[in-house]
Amino acid sequence: MTFVKSILIAVLTLCLSSMVLAQVTIEYEDFIAPSGTQTTSMESEGGITLDVGSDGADQAWDYSEIIAEGERVLISVSPAGIPGAESFPDANFAQYEPGPPETTTFFYSFGRIDETGYYQYGLSIYFSEQDTTYIVPIETTGPLYTFPMEYGDEWLYIHEFDFSGTQLDSIYFSIDAWGSVTDLTGTFDCLRLQSYTKSYEEDDDGNLYLAEEEYSYTFLSPDNGMICSLDSDDEDVNPDFTLGEFSRVTDITLGIIKERLLAELPGQSKLDPAYPNPFNPNTQLKFSVTQPGDVSINVYDVNGRMVTSLVNDFFGVGGYKTNFDASSLSSGVYFVRFNTGNVNQTQRLILMK
Repeated sequence: MTFVKSILIAVLTLCLSSMVLAQVTIEYEDFIAPSGTQTTSMESEGGITLDVGSDGADQAWDYSEIIAEGERVLISVSPAGIPGAESFPDANFAQYEPGPPETTTFFYSFGRIDETGYYQYGLSIYFSEQDTTYIVPIETTGPLYTFPMEYGDEWLYIHEFDFSGTQLDSIYFSIDAWGSVTDLTGTFDCLRLQSYTKSYEEDDDGNLYLAEEEYSYTFLSPDNGMICSLDSDDEDVNPDFTLGEFSRVTDITLGIIKERLLAELPGQSKLDPAYPNPFNPNTQLKFSVTQPGDVSINVYDVNGRMVTSLVNDFFGVGGYKTNFDASSLSSGVYFVRFNTGNVNQTQRLILMK
């Protein structure tokens, strides 16, 4: 899968809920995901047998039998506080792919979604050990997508960036079919987005050459975003390809991050005082992260037994909040512990029923 294709899938997984219109229409609101949305997808290896199906109206596709085992997680966040965000002042969302605990290099993509379309702005690469950020702007011919997206739409998109050498991609998009697609999570009304990508790279003499061509199909539902995608194997320029890679979205979780806080971040990661406290049965916990990394927030009783884990995930720089629902617990004193990097905080909570 090309670097560009991975960005496209990252964006397409932002689609959330909307009313399905006649012959399926996708509006810009369908691409907006609350900050903190986590999308999990499973990807196959290349070379598996695929049936791309037919173009046209009122089609049906079924990919429920395909096995894909490689997991990928993408998290959407507000640009505020993300390393390199100052280079993309018009961006209204960013995404990153969390790595293992030992990860010291973090990649963030920046863009903007509004009524006029979806725009790619670029990338930032943050090196935590050196506390430095490398910026990769993307030069484009306009929006990647315009809204509404409907059956029969066609457009050409070109962008260029310098990521270990100049790369230019010419992508011809066509919404060539609509109908229903069936996968592991159900059957959905959808549009089929065909893309034909020609990727050019720079040789040692500074000249661009055609490095790769591929076809792909992405199935988009206003109800559930990207359902699945099919990519041709390298150098297969047949739109009816039969061998390639398969990817499906298995989960979109709004999860523990209820809202991205836009307030100025403090100098050190911290857990703010719970509010209300005392409480019954819910209280809110706000926390800030000043270095990307793993964060845990656990609640313990007076005997030191953990009663619930509220947060246990990787977070980018920013402010967040989550809710502690103690409706199943007895009145009494509890302790919430916040851990990230070298920061460890404990806070006393009083549940009064």
